Amino acid sequence: MHQVFQSSKVEYSSCGSNNRQKEEASIIMFYDYLQDIEDGKVFLSTEPTKVQMALEKVLQFTTGSRSIPPLGFDSSPTINFCHDPAVTLPTSNTCSMSITLPTAIINVDTFSSRMTYGIGNSLGCLGHV
Repeated sequence: MHQVFQSSKVEYSSCGSNNRQKEEASIIMFYDYLQDIEDGKVFLSTEPTKVQMALEKVLQFTTGSRSIPPLGFDSSPTINFCHDPAVTLPTSNTCSMSITLPTAIINVDTFSSRMTYGIGNSLGCLGHV
């Protein structure tokens, strides 16, 4: 599952730009976040009932699918970036299979908690009108 995001197309800004530096920091935090999920270190809720975050939830947030289809996806997901300093949650477009990461967050723990909050609180809405 992690490989789906490792092979994603990342839409970076021009090399050497300030935005590019923020994007590179965000993508590293995103890959670390995925690894932490895989290692069982990320939870959707806290005590007394801990619910572990799963990579399937990130996949569903990004693609609308809870699992990788047997023949794979028609295309790889795309990773975009939002440079608005007021935006601290991820967004997605399941039709184009893209996730947009915030670049305003520079702390790894804050990035992880905002990703978990954004993804965890959106999943009940997917597939409903």
